[in-house]
Amino acid sequence: MDILGVFLGLLLIIILVRKNLNVGWAMVIAALVISVFAGMTFTDTLLAFKKALFSETFRNLALTVLFISLLGYIMKKTGALDVMINSLISLLGGGKLLVITIPSIIGLLTVPGGAILSAPMVGESGGKLGLTKEQMTAINIFFRHIWFPIYPLYPALLVVSGLTGISSLKIMVLSLLPVLMAVAVASKTMFKGAIKIEKNGEVDKTKGLKGFIYSMLPVISILFLALVLNVYFPLAVLIGVIIALLSFLKEGENSITRIKTMVLPGINFSMVISVLGIMVFKEVLEASSVLSNLMVRMMELGLPIGFLSFISAICSGLITGSNTASLGITLPVFLPLLGENPLPVILLIFMASLLGYILSPVHLCLILTKQHFNCDYKGFYKLFIWPVFFLILTTVVISTILMFA
Repeated sequence: MDILGVFLGLLLIIILVRKNLNVGWAMVIAALVISVFAGMTFTDTLLAFKKALFSETFRNLALTVLFISLLGYIMKKTGALDVMINSLISLLGGGKLLVITIPSIIGLLTVPGGAILSAPMVGESGGKLGLTKEQMTAINIFFRHIWFPIYPLYPALLVVSGLTGISSLKIMVLSLLPVLMAVAVASKTMFKGAIKIEKNGEVDKTKGLKGFIYSMLPVISILFLALVLNVYFPLAVLIGVIIALLSFLKEGENSITRIKTMVLPGINFSMVISVLGIMVFKEVLEASSVLSNLMVRMMELGLPIGFLSFISAICSGLITGSNTASLGITLPVFLPLLGENPLPVILLIFMASLLGYILSPVHLCLILTKQHFNCDYKGFYKLFIWPVFFLILTTVVISTILMFA
């Protein structure tokens, strides 16, 4: 009954969001459904809700998402996004490479919900190519996350290496071909119908580079403060917001007037509700022990370990919306069963958990990007089909070769 509750909860989230209910409230309702099916007492459910609401993680995420969405709004209103896009067009051209590069670069900042920072930029550049909202949603999600298996600072990669004793470099090398295959396919399928933009005469790349750096100063500041100086991330984003407010000032305009015209309208509390819903959903899942029960029941089916581990990793990624959590659930269960050659199955688990995470309806980046572009689940999910298929196919081929090597 507890597992049925999870799948009913996930289905309920999708249905309620399609009915235009804020995804955060939809996830709170789904969490209540799961708690009932899992047989949790009212006190246990209340404690899970309380833990979510007063957790440091919720506070950090709420502030981060609030400030990042505000930053995107300010950069759009000041014209910084237009300058950034035009500068990148002069450097990279105005085609697919530009739209792919934006979420890929912002993706180096591996914070929950970070996709909301690149979403307005993808919207500006993708709009020039005539891309639909669904295409821009899929592109922002996919190209932000697809590089993670070959990014040495990616937390989930470090978790796999730490739990298995296999070097991060070896996992990155084995992940390279599936990642490149998926990128090549997505570059074709996700840009169907895109307009080709021709360059207008000679391009001053030095001017373009200067314009890009100036327009991106708020983002560059955030990256420097967070990654180099290790500043508390919400504070780093707030400093970026202040820099954005002081940039591109027009005649007769000052920072005080901008607080009225940009800050107040730019605060988006619905995103905070989304974060709250995710935290409540996560805490109820943990308190109900439903995921550990799911792993046990899948093991009882007696299917091949490789297949079971792959399906388990995808399911746990879909349910938790977290790559790291999925690995933390799946690896300890299957590692003792893998024998002398664990690498093929570990690769399957790693890539499957990534897929579950990317596609999860409770994945914060997906939720915030969908909210930004205001599009339908079905419209952008179908754009993942071919890239995901080739990612899985290439991973399975490599794992099979490793099994018999």
